[in-house]
This record gives sequence, structure tokens and C-alpha cells, in this order.
Amino acid sequence: MVIFRRAASVVESVLAHAEMSYLRSIAPGGSCVCMDGLGSALEPLEVSAALGYTSGPVLLVYWIADAMPVALLPFIHPAFRETAREVRFVFDDTFWGRVCARFQEGLGGRRTVLARRGNPDRFRQLRSLMAGRESCALAVDGGGPYRFVSTGLASLAGALGASIIPVAVRTTPGLTVPKPSRVRVPLPRSRVAVVIGAPIPVRRNASRSRVADEVRRALNELGSIAGTAPAVRVETRQPELRALHRS
Repeated sequence: MVIFRRAASVVESVLAHAEMSYLRSIAPGGSCVCMDGLGSALEPLEVSAALGYTSGPVLLVYWIADAMPVALLPFIHPAFRETAREVRFVFDDTFWGRVCARFQEGLGGRRTVLARRGNPDRFRQLRSLMAGRESCALAVDGGGPYRFVSTGLASLAGALGASIIPVAVRTTPGLTVPKPSRVRVPLPRSRVAVVIGAPIPVRRNASRSRVADEVRRALNELGSIAGTAPAVRVETRQPELRALHRS
């Protein structure tokens, strides 16, 4: 068992490095546009404000199908490079969840790998997240069931005193992995569209099922907007972003 875990750890590290190398290599030829939930374009300096984490704890949420396009964003837009460092990313303890966690480490960001549902450690980890009151980002359907929002998301947001901000990302062209998660892999010269929804406030006495339904609807609506959006070139003149491409 120990040998298996060590072998899996090596494979996870190799895959995380390969993902980072690939996304870094295709980023310079790509383009990106960011919009709000009404489809209005956001200037680069407006993106961080729309993400909300600079003014208090938030939960940035997306579908697992958008995981690789989300991973591309720090290489193609300076605001998301900052987000990758300032927001804690939360992943489920699956093989690909651990690969994503190693990827996040490589960006210099913070990450938490949550134990699977039913594992007592998961409750302890969630309590630690709540105590830290950090802004977090996560795929709401990571680990499955897919395209489903658990009511636990509302509980976490309420305990953090955080609003939920839905985010959808589309890349064209892209390759959809033929598996239930439907993860999309960006291809070279990708046109990236990011749509950031309005904050969904969560009060402690709010109906958790209502909040979950609202998040699901918002993610689907934002995805439709992102899927039809044009893309424009984002200049990467910031020294840090140029260094990220070269490193």
C-alpha cells in the first residue's frame, strides 16, 4: 500500500507538471475576454473587483467541466494570476483532485484537499476552513455527481459569512474529455471567455436547497453567455506575467 501511494504521488506530480507546461506553452497565443453576468465586458482592472475577494470572504464556484480552462487563466490574464495566489483552492481527494492541488502549489497558491464524503476527516477539514474565513474557489461538482450543486455549499458559505460568486469559462477551440465530468481541454490559440456572475448572498437561515438551485441556474446561464462570447487579446505587459510564460 505504501509503495502504491508513493507511485501515485509521483504520477500526480508528473501530470501536474505536464499540465502546467502545456498551459504555459499555449497561453501566449491565446486571447481572453472577461464579462459580468449581463454580458458587459470588464476591463482588466475591474476583474478583481468583480471576483469580490478583495472586500471580504467569498466562494468562487465553477463546474468541474471548466477546471482546465480555469487553470489556464493565470497564464493568460494578470487578474487571475493574483487570484491564484490570494484565494484558497479546494479540491476533492480524487486522483485528478490531487493533481490539481499539486498544480496549484506550482503556482505558489494555497490549496486544501478535502477527504471524500463519508470520511470523518472531511468534517474536520471543513471546520478548519470555516475557522480561517478565507475566500475559497472550488468546482461545485468535483468528485461527482456532475452538474449538481450540493446543499453543503450553502452551509459552508453561511458559516464563512461569504457570498457565492459563480464563474463560467469557455475556451474555443477545445477538446471535451469523453467521460461523465466532460472536462474541456484548451487547445493552442484558444479564445477564452470568462463570465463572472453577481454575488449570491447566503444568510444563516436561508434555504440551502434554494441557494443550491440558484447557484446551479446561475452557472448554466453564465455558461451560455460564455459560449457565445467573442474574445479579445489581453496584453501581458506586466513583468510578472511575462516571467510566468518564460519560467
